[in-house]
Amino acid sequence: MRRMEFELTRDDVLRVTPEVLVREPFFQQLKHKSRQNARAFIGVGLFLVLLMGFLEGVLGVGPVLSVILGISILFLGVAGWSTDAKLRKLARTNLTVALTVDPAYQAGLGPRAYELFLDRFQVEMAHGQGIFFWSCIIRTVRLPDDFVVVAPGPSNHIFPRDIFADDHTFTEFMAEVEQRIIQSGGQIGDSHETTD
Repeated sequence: MRRMEFELTRDDVLRVTPEVLVREPFFQQLKHKSRQNARAFIGVGLFLVLLMGFLEGVLGVGPVLSVILGISILFLGVAGWSTDAKLRKLARTNLTVALTVDPAYQAGLGPRAYELFLDRFQVEMAHGQGIFFWSCIIRTVRLPDDFVVVAPGPSNHIFPRDIFADDHTFTEFMAEVEQRIIQSGGQIGDSHETTD
């Protein structure tokens, strides 16, 4: 058994959660759908520009209207193009508000103690505790300064790099946790790579 005690801060959550969220299947689907919508918007807009060009020739409507319409449609299409960076910014903005006004989010901050066993881990916080079996882990996320274990819910368990004595101890911890998850039949690693 290994026991770890540390305090999860607002900065930890704001730094890590958007990085984890952009890897969630829902966010990847959201990005894909928004790109489909942007393509459709641009396609309809280009059709309208061509139609305006045709009407210019037939009806003698001035070309200024076509140019304005074309530039507007292109601008709106590009602005609506979703990227991981935009999704991170959206997540960080919403999370900042939630951490400020929602007691449920605020309760997730503060001191916690994790106990790691061969088949599970247990977390204790000021407002409650939970037990998670390694076999139910959905994925792990390795970030440069953090390690995240995603349990059902999803419930993100953040282990900041700075709670470990050195890089070697941090790397060793990640390997140990991932080995326990694999041995129990859980999933490790990002299930969805992010791409812009």
